[in-house]
Amino acid sequence: MRRLWRYMRGMALAVVIGGVVAGCSTNPPVTSSLELNNGSTLNRGDQAVFDFRGSGEVQKAVCLGETIPVYREVFIFQTMSRTEVGKVKVVSYSGDNKFNAQVVEGQLRDGDIARKDSVACLLERPDAG
Repeated sequence: MRRLWRYMRGMALAVVIGGVVAGCSTNPPVTSSLELNNGSTLNRGDQAVFDFRGSGEVQKAVCLGETIPVYREVFIFQTMSRTEVGKVKVVSYSGDNKFNAQVVEGQLRDGDIARKDSVACLLERPDAG
């Protein structure tokens, strides 16, 4: 009887410890950037607004009529992956820190970044008007 009690106590302890260890070692579910997005996209011919969040004016960094590549940055396993998702043509300026552009190529989403040399401009939400 005593041996059975030790065996049962050992099994219960193993189950409890195993549950704690398994609960601590599980990884959170990975959600792709497409699932996090609200679904609004900009396609060829659509108008986009980019926000320049740097020092200086956007007019000094980006010229009218210029075509700029747009990138999407995704973090996977603590590393950043940057892929080109399209190109935009600068149509007009909107204040000191924004410019309006037309999508020339690709499909753009909220958070995409237009890059020219060391200058980066963030795409504002397409449905933000």
